[in-house]
Amino acid sequence: MSTFEFIVSGLEDFDVLHVSKPRFVLKEQVEFGDLFIQLENKSNPSCAHAVMNWLTQQLETNERRTATLKIFDDSGTVLEEWEYKDLEITCADFGELDVTWDNNDNYTRIELQCKYSSATLKNL
Repeated sequence: MSTFEFIVSGLEDFDVLHVSKPRFVLKEQVEFGDLFIQLENKSNPSCAHAVMNWLTQQLETNERRTATLKIFDDSGTVLEEWEYKDLEITCADFGELDVTWDNNDNYTRIELQCKYSSATLKNL
């Protein structure tokens, strides 16, 4: 079973539970589909604060981020490495809470939808 590592600049400390791979839409020119990221919202450090800082910087300074997706085989060898450029959050969902959850479920998941300007598959 392969595993993956997805790192967004500024969100290095957080576990990514789900991420979509690049999607190319061929029209008159290449368009990139949306990128979906699901993060575990740990309390220390706070993933929610890091995402809100990114959103604030994006709104105030038009800041874009970079990201890398590495996919590994069972032995840890990198099978694919993708580099995303100019990530911009288009939707941030900070999840839900429910009083009936077990006390061990003291986190929520943050789901991000992003657009990006390019995705490049690196030669290994």
